[in-house]
Amino acid sequence: MFACNFVKSMQLVFFFYFVRSYAQRIRLLPDVAEQVIDAGSNITLICIFEDLKFYSKISAVAPLSWQLPDYIVKYPEESFVANRLVKTFDTNETHKISSPTLAQVTTKDTGYFGCTGRLLRVYDETFETKQYVYVYRNDSLAFIGDPSQGGIKGYRFTFRQENSGLVPCKSTHPNVTVTIKDNNSQDLLPESQSNWQREPKRGWILKLAMVGETGPYKCVGTVNNKTTYTYF
Repeated sequence: MFACNFVKSMQLVFFFYFVRSYAQRIRLLPDVAEQVIDAGSNITLICIFEDLKFYSKISAVAPLSWQLPDYIVKYPEESFVANRLVKTFDTNETHKISSPTLAQVTTKDTGYFGCTGRLLRVYDETFETKQYVYVYRNDSLAFIGDPSQGGIKGYRFTFRQENSGLVPCKSTHPNVTVTIKDNNSQDLLPESQSNWQREPKRGWILKLAMVGETGPYKCVGTVNNKTTYTYF
């Protein structure tokens, strides 16, 4: 009985060790959920895939890959990403390491940067990590990001009646309060009484588009009594 319980205990310890270790296989430096950098500066991240020596014995390990903010991915020419982005890759006996540097960042570079490692087996295993980066400008506290969403031409949004749609009105700093105002500069909040709902890091959802809501609006950002806005 003692031997049986001991084996079960060891299996349990091994299980928790495996789960804990699994979560640590891939790391992103700086090790934060989000960060703020100033527009015009450069951002460098480092992705580390650990225990390569162990995994190389049982599986092929794919090169690390990167997830970049929507605007960079969907508009490579407009964002000049080919001239601003440099990635490095390195492998030693125990680690795979990759580091991108994005130069001269703009507010539209705000978004998720993520790193993915993959083990090539019969059933592939994927390890992912990401962080959200705000690109701050004090004269652009809120902006319209990813103008492909919602059927946009420029900053003109077209939604089908009684459908929902996303307006990617987002902030350039976590301390910025983002609101949407109508043509009369009236706030569309509180959300409980509004047809609009905010989704942090994505923008605003028009929950039920109606003909009567057609017209100009403002994406407004406010912090420390300073306000900037963009029309759509």
